[in-house]
Amino acid sequence: MRSLCDKDKCTACGACENLCTQNAIYRQENIDGSWHMEINEKMCVNCGRCSNVCPNNRRTDLNRPLQAYAAWSLNEKMHSTAASGGIASELYSYAVEQKMHFAGVLMNEYNEAHFLIGSQEADIHKFKNSKYTFSYMDDIYKKICTLLKSGEAVLFIGLPCQVAGVKNYMQMQKVSGKLYTVDLVCHGTPPPKYLKDHIAWIEKNTGKKAKSLYFRDPCYKTDKFAFTIYDVSHESIFEQTNLLSKKPTYIKYVGDNDLYQIGYHNALIYRECCYNCIYARAERSGDITLGDYHGLGKMSGYDHERNQVSCVLINTEQGKSLWTVLTQNVHIASHERPVDEPLTYEKQLKTPSVAPPDRSVFLEKYKESQNYNVSAAVAFSSYVKKNRIAKMFPVRAIKLNIIRAIPRPVKEALKDIRRKNSSGRGLK
Repeated sequence: MRSLCDKDKCTACGACENLCTQNAIYRQENIDGSWHMEINEKMCVNCGRCSNVCPNNRRTDLNRPLQAYAAWSLNEKMHSTAASGGIASELYSYAVEQKMHFAGVLMNEYNEAHFLIGSQEADIHKFKNSKYTFSYMDDIYKKICTLLKSGEAVLFIGLPCQVAGVKNYMQMQKVSGKLYTVDLVCHGTPPPKYLKDHIAWIEKNTGKKAKSLYFRDPCYKTDKFAFTIYDVSHESIFEQTNLLSKKPTYIKYVGDNDLYQIGYHNALIYRECCYNCIYARAERSGDITLGDYHGLGKMSGYDHERNQVSCVLINTEQGKSLWTVLTQNVHIASHERPVDEPLTYEKQLKTPSVAPPDRSVFLEKYKESQNYNVSAAVAFSSYVKKNRIAKMFPVRAIKLNIIRAIPRPVKEALKDIRRKNSSGRGLK
């Protein structure tokens, strides 16, 4: 038995698994509950295709962004129910109008994230909102390949490593055609078992079955990062005229000491490969990159929307053409920004997430218990204590309220003065 690549870098994208005609690829579990791909040498014919398709062994073409935009959907419902500015949803809508197929991630009834192909307006809602867990690629490679071979256009939105896997797979299969790729700014993804353990713990404590969940529930504004669980399906929630007519059985904000949110938002529970990611960099794998906009207005004046704004990076000529057509749609507001602004202020465009010291404590406990909440309760105790103190003495919240009370023109004028002073010092 041998690994395809360094097991600490394997993203488990499944490109090798899909490409192998001998069924010689299997999953080997890691200490953190994730897995990496290995080769069953008894079944392997040494064709080398699995190694060549691997996005760690064969890095796909990467491109430094040509342009950067702050953008959001002007469709109020789409903007309020999507993460960031709703640009991914607008891309899906455009795909529907153009009769394109599109790939996105759905949380299924087992609380697992899986890639699916969509083509209808009804499919867009299934793919909305962030999924802070590992997403299974399954046979999405083969489905996209079949569509491209039949002359269909496909839009793929996924993580940078997944985009790289898809592009490598199509090159290995010698398939061309209209494939548009969008990579998402990624901090890392936890193994799926952690979320399933955590949900089982919540179900036990609430006495309610978890039938749907959100990591940024639109019923409570997606920029508030409310983690919610409902005992009804996604469809049942949004069939209601009033989104708040159905209350969640569980709701926790980032500072409310939900152990999964502590682990995710503090980079404590990502898979080992995420801390070694070769795609957390300025050069991107997709035609377009989407993410939350960090550092907006830091490098030049900006006097527009600031809540739920997407950072859009245009990385290729194909991406530029797609964005040009998309922004002709009156439903999108788009403001060009200096490319260096997001590249400077978004950490994930420079380097992978760094594992805090408490991660090793968590892994030791998890190796013993094989239970997420039991391990996290011990390893994350300092974070829990810190959150409790912050609730008692909300200094940060008070500062934010003071900042919000300052009129926007005054804030922009102060920023302009700081920028001028900074550039003046740089010239000396």
